[in-house]
Amino acid sequence: MEEGQLLELKIPEKSPQSLVSISGTINWVSENKPSHVYIDAGSPQGLRRFTSLARNSKGELEDNFVIERLEPGIYTLRFSGSNIEDTTVRNVRAPGEGLVVDISTKRQTKLRGKVVSKETGEPVTGFEVGFGRDWIRFNHPEGEFELASMGTECRSVYVRADGFTMKRSKEICPDANEPVVIELGKGGAIRGIVVDENRKPIQDAKISYRYKRSRNEKPDEKYITVTGANGVFVIEGVPKDTTSQWFVITHPNYAPELKLIEVEDDYTTDVEIVLKEGGTIEGYVYDSQGRPIGDTTLYFLDESQYSYWKENRARLGSATTDPNGYYQITRMPEILCFGFRHEPDNQLGVVRTAVLPANGKTTRLDVGGRWYATGRLLEDGKPVTNTKVMVTGNTAGYETAFTAYAITDSDGVFTFWGIPSGLRFMYWSIPGIRGWGQWVEIGRFDFESGVDLNLGDFDVGLSEVTVEIVAENPTEQLDQLEVFIQRYNWKQFWGTKAGQILPRQDVNEPYTFSNLTPGNYEIIATRQNYPTIRKVFEIEQGQKIHRIDLWIPAGSASLSGKIIPHDPNIPQSLLLRSVDQTITMDIRPAADGSYKIANLPFGDYIIGKTAVALSRQSTLKEVSLGAGEHKNLDIEIGDIQKGNDGYLVVLVVTEDGLPLAGTDVWLQRVDETVFPHFEGDKSKSLKGEPGEWILNARYPGYKSVRQKVIMKSKKEYNTQEILKPVVITMSK
Repeated sequence: MEEGQLLELKIPEKSPQSLVSISGTINWVSENKPSHVYIDAGSPQGLRRFTSLARNSKGELEDNFVIERLEPGIYTLRFSGSNIEDTTVRNVRAPGEGLVVDISTKRQTKLRGKVVSKETGEPVTGFEVGFGRDWIRFNHPEGEFELASMGTECRSVYVRADGFTMKRSKEICPDANEPVVIELGKGGAIRGIVVDENRKPIQDAKISYRYKRSRNEKPDEKYITVTGANGVFVIEGVPKDTTSQWFVITHPNYAPELKLIEVEDDYTTDVEIVLKEGGTIEGYVYDSQGRPIGDTTLYFLDESQYSYWKENRARLGSATTDPNGYYQITRMPEILCFGFRHEPDNQLGVVRTAVLPANGKTTRLDVGGRWYATGRLLEDGKPVTNTKVMVTGNTAGYETAFTAYAITDSDGVFTFWGIPSGLRFMYWSIPGIRGWGQWVEIGRFDFESGVDLNLGDFDVGLSEVTVEIVAENPTEQLDQLEVFIQRYNWKQFWGTKAGQILPRQDVNEPYTFSNLTPGNYEIIATRQNYPTIRKVFEIEQGQKIHRIDLWIPAGSASLSGKIIPHDPNIPQSLLLRSVDQTITMDIRPAADGSYKIANLPFGDYIIGKTAVALSRQSTLKEVSLGAGEHKNLDIEIGDIQKGNDGYLVVLVVTEDGLPLAGTDVWLQRVDETVFPHFEGDKSKSLKGEPGEWILNARYPGYKSVRQKVIMKSKKEYNTQEILKPVVITMSK
């Protein structure tokens, strides 16, 4: 820099003069103040500011608060802290002052329980109760305990005692008339043998819990027991109330085995675990330019999430490439094995892939390759530069067996190297947005291994949607309304959020969302204790501006009753939906199964299950409500498995063991066809009546498959047997 020349320093923040604040006062609804209160101010654009209530000279919490350094706009304030009811205030304008927020402290309550021996019914006089992060010791001649709690929520606790296995209690509700009885069992045991494929005992095989490992311990350092010279192992202290446990069995000379062991009559003795030689996976790793990479590590897991490696879960092993990019890893099990580059989301090229090894054989798995697929991103005819593009084997936001990334150059051109055969999804990333909402679908394309592909130009012009809220009741307060857009999902009410909401200066302004592309969407408007309002709409190609009125109907009807589950040990959350699916409301029962929902518009409704793959079609009850009408409706959830508890998982691979994404799969028998309720490149799941079916599989360029399969009943098979996929190999 020349002498006398000014240095220009650009700070990537708003100037202090442009920032504003929100101030207000806390109205303490309860007499006792908490020890601390945190305040989180967040805008729809992702701007966040945190503060807490200050203390006066006496150490008491102040009633006034100020949130500073805010950009002008609309914010949501969340108040949380010790022993207070979490409080959310939406649509608060900055700058603003004079806001009054009611804060209630939770009422101090008591949780009561009684610990007895399951075998004798006699009290257990000395025991510990796990509550929060602490274990509290109790000694009581009748086995009783009492815990101080805050609020009215029901809680579960853990109880342990010498000579008994640890037990999780049923939910204990505050100030109940009678203590909840917790029965402790002596614990069961599992005795089994580990053998090789010739039924010869294997010594020094390690048996570990699959899901009970510490992140700080290596997989081979934490185990329950090892087999003796006769291959026998014994696991003691297995909870009697736990009918099954997942274990991992490992030995350096064999492929690892994942086993679900069921405990019957407290002692299981007929467990035989066969360890196989395993298969070998080998191949080359290529970079984002189709060149082999040396000294690069691949991580193999039996699950499709790279984060599990750090969590010390699902590890199968790792391998590092030589200077020519070649790697080899042995002792791989005959299950779908997922290979990852290090920190895959920060790499370019193929970063996640999968293969099904064959026992005793070598399977080729290249990560990337020398053939390419190229295309160009344009917006209004101009190149979209320096933008990330993704190819994946499933819809963005869902688990997948394949991911690859590329970056557009100065001409908007992107190139992928080594995409294997299959129908795959391609997305581009909207700058400035994080999470799955950043990915916008370009299209779905059939790739073929070894074949170059020119995808052409893609105009990825973005649209803007303005949503005007129109309330039937003009006096209705809508200041606590939360409005967002999600991608429409015809099977479920859940969808990936889309678009970026623009700043609003006033709560009466419409909601405007940018960065949306052509496709089907759903506007969602939610608020506490009110039904959710929905509207499906479509953005057509070339449509830059879209204006929508969202009608908020008045609601004065209500519904109450009891949910009677088939299995009382399985919590049931249900969903009320209008026949036209424009109104939904969660039904969350209390500990005794009772529920009440209000503020419902008049009309015809359906009640179904929430946590199912086809929640838009689930039907348990139908009900009609008039304006201002209240109905009592008990909902009995029968044995939903009865007659329809068959389940089948299908994995489709090529002759090379690579998952063939996009294969059409369905089941058929006389006058009945079943299609997958869930499908991705990892597997496809089908449900129906147990028994024999004809499985069909079809993909362009490959021979179609028809074969007999058995759909297994959940009552006759365990979870591992149910989830073991039927493997379909497609050949050309």
